[in-house]
Amino acid sequence: MKQQLIVALILILTTPVFGQSKDRRAVLDIQGRVREISVSPNEKIWLVTALGNIYYTNHIDSNWHFGNPSVESKALFDIYSLKLIEKQGLNRISFFNKDTAIMTGYISANNEESKKNGYYFTKDAGKNWELMDFGGDSWIYTVYTDKQGNAWMGGLSKKIYYSNDFGQSWKTRKLPLRKSERIYSIYMIDSKNGIVGSDNSEILITTNNWKRTKRISTPFDQIRGKYRKKGIRYSVEEMAKIQIWNHYIVVNQSRNVFTRT
Repeated sequence: MKQQLIVALILILTTPVFGQSKDRRAVLDIQGRVREISVSPNEKIWLVTALGNIYYTNHIDSNWHFGNPSVESKALFDIYSLKLIEKQGLNRISFFNKDTAIMTGYISANNEESKKNGYYFTKDAGKNWELMDFGGDSWIYTVYTDKQGNAWMGGLSKKIYYSNDFGQSWKTRKLPLRKSERIYSIYMIDSKNGIVGSDNSEILITTNNWKRTKRISTPFDQIRGKYRKKGIRYSVEEMAKIQIWNHYIVVNQSRNVFTRT
């Protein structure tokens, strides 16, 4: 009986100690600015930085690993501002499936660094990346992909770059934006129906994959008059994010979130 009591006390006293063990893993030291968090269909989490670094983890509570380097760091040091000026950088990875993806951002496809016409392609889950040319000249701000192999890219122009072969080739479609020069967000319901948000309070929708578009009012179009009467001014009217969720259009405009049916 006494031996059983001692064993019971040992279990009671030691169980909390083992249950409260500290996580002694080191903090991930990220080199370079991160714009987006990317998640693959098999739930791997990826980070890419403006300095060309890649990091990934297999699960949200797993250790981080260094990805296969795809580009050399291309930045200049400004002696006046004491900051790095990016000449080329990565912004995001967009997945078609767990193995096939494209990596986009501020990338040159050749030695002409002034022309931003490049992207990286992988078909082996990021083990190898191939530098390719989408035929444009834009800093890519937004990408939407689906598992059927369609991809839409937009950025520092009024053009959408469209691929239907998993990012192997691209077509260009110019959007009739009136006030805007940049496409900040693309969301597609399927291969034909989608919505775009721009940098200067414009929203376009399509039902035939951007061959024709229709303009709809933005949140600020609806509330601008009311806010002006109250003396409220917004200097930033860009659509940071736009998507369709449960038949609602959800818009992040000037750090405010709006919905409409």
